[in-house]
Amino acid sequence: MVVAFELDLKQLLFYNIRSDERPDSYTYCSLIKSWTWSNTIGYVDKCLEILHWMEENHVIGMNRIVYNEVMKACSRSSRDDAGDLAGGVFNQLIARYKRTRDQQFRPDKYTYMNLITAHTRSCASHEAAIKAEYVLFDMMDSNIIPDNKLCNAVISGWARSGSDDAILHAEEVCNRMDALGIGPDGVCFNSLINVYAKSNHPEKSVRSLQVLERMTKRRVAPTSVTYTLLFEACQDDDEFLMNVFESCIEHGLLDEKLQDSFMDYGPACIKERLGGSIPYTWSENANRGPGGMSRNQIKKNMKRGSTGKDVSSFGWAR
Repeated sequence: MVVAFELDLKQLLFYNIRSDERPDSYTYCSLIKSWTWSNTIGYVDKCLEILHWMEENHVIGMNRIVYNEVMKACSRSSRDDAGDLAGGVFNQLIARYKRTRDQQFRPDKYTYMNLITAHTRSCASHEAAIKAEYVLFDMMDSNIIPDNKLCNAVISGWARSGSDDAILHAEEVCNRMDALGIGPDGVCFNSLINVYAKSNHPEKSVRSLQVLERMTKRRVAPTSVTYTLLFEACQDDDEFLMNVFESCIEHGLLDEKLQDSFMDYGPACIKERLGGSIPYTWSENANRGPGGMSRNQIKKNMKRGSTGKDVSSFGWAR
């Protein structure tokens, strides 16, 4: 497969020089995509090489899509410098846009999405998380509104960063979301609880339960994942852990994993209640996902668009 790709590139370069019908940007972009999905060792370098060649040789039809695809290649890799590589491509795109003022080179939501994904894929440091946050806020300031998934990627990045300032930054992301009218969904709230759970904050138990209260006020349904994270945040305080348990069984979200956790690490009063027959109501919603949907409903909705209609009803999906 690698040999075939190498030959494809060499043939393209040959025809670009000798033929009157020069390959355009779409052709090279397809080659970049092929390298990306090949998962071949060194594919990121190949994509960067193709982009550099396209810029040097003024390939016809160049636009932001080419840069986006190379950034996507960086974001899919497991390289430690994936974020920096994607950032370099982003800077190339910005420089070209400023130089030409051509709207085809103006970054769009996919540009920012690929750059944020590249920074947050590992996100094992404060520096990586702050770069992802900076890109998200730059996106917001550019009047390109991100969705919950993209905001959640940054919040999750702070949870993994190990930074002492992770809570402040994660809360600021939520504040910016509110200011733009992007209501955090259940996944975002879960990620915020996870930030508290992984922190050394002296009040992380009470603060994580306050996040649960915020969810309730906004009518965002918690899931078993929510209570698993709350358990982690409150496991060193029996009083707060009891509050987590009571809320969990009230919502019917006591799954098997949570039962084991409470039995192994919970206070004696909880272990005693779990020692006998457990009412069905304690776990009746445990297999439901965000929004209270059952697993079957979630699978069904994966085939539907955001409007809830079957996507096959739209012309573009046929």
